[in-house]
Amino acid sequence: MKNKKPFVNVIILNLNNFEDTKECVESLKKIEYNRWGITLVDNGSTDDSLEKLKKEYSKNKKIRFILNESNLGFAKANNLAMKEDLFKSEYFLLLNNDTIVDKKFLTNLMKEKKKLIAPTVYNYYSRKEFSKKDFPGKFNFILGGGKRVIPKNQKIEKVDYASGSCWLIEKELFKKTKGFNEKYFAYNEEIEWAYRLKKLGYQFYISRSSKIWHKGARTSKKLSELKLELLNRNIIWFEREYAKILQKIIFFFYFFIYKFPKRLFLNILEGDFRKKTKCLLKGVKEGFFKNFPI
Repeated sequence: MKNKKPFVNVIILNLNNFEDTKECVESLKKIEYNRWGITLVDNGSTDDSLEKLKKEYSKNKKIRFILNESNLGFAKANNLAMKEDLFKSEYFLLLNNDTIVDKKFLTNLMKEKKKLIAPTVYNYYSRKEFSKKDFPGKFNFILGGGKRVIPKNQKIEKVDYASGSCWLIEKELFKKTKGFNEKYFAYNEEIEWAYRLKKLGYQFYISRSSKIWHKGARTSKKLSELKLELLNRNIIWFEREYAKILQKIIFFFYFFIYKFPKRLFLNILEGDFRKKTKCLLKGVKEGFFKNFPI
């Protein structure tokens, strides 16, 4: 008797975004790979999106719900879903709700038989272009965390980390590492977890034959205050914890000579300078002076 394909638990977070979440789920329902289930995590929605999703999918046996009373953040909400693992799966697929997937994307990921792999992410609005916000990367402690790399024209490629918009990860890796560092809440948490996985000897891969399309550019045109705070805090935490002394010194010079002034200038151009700068300073202060998460 032929062995069954591994079961994949697709974890999708929803927060006040019924339309995108529905489009994502509907694209998954058309994929070729047949051993999957979806864990829909409502992360404390305050609109009617949860009610709409329950009405749409509560009778679908391949879709199950986790309902959080408040927004736990990207890291903790995903960890919770992996820990509970409602489908008792062998793999987790962490997927942003503002994506759609190619019908062969999971088939092409699974056939590589890797413990840690991601698809190539394209721009939802210009389908043949890479999503510039979702390039994979190599760790770079001088620039801060990592440096993005453009996917090469080859079947499979080794990288240090991939965009958090989509990861396929073997369940055992989650058990060994306990997943994302929850104190990061959101942003750069995928780089931190990928670094811990690399330290344990696990290689990250990108598949060029597996494709998804991400709408992220739509919401990232204007940097929200919370995102501005967390991006800076978390990357400083990452540097403090993992960079070597000389790397830290160079990074801190680079941060204050280039990155910080550049962000202040962008705050002027984007408007609401005082509010955004207050959040920027809060993130920097917490990054340098608050005990970083362990």
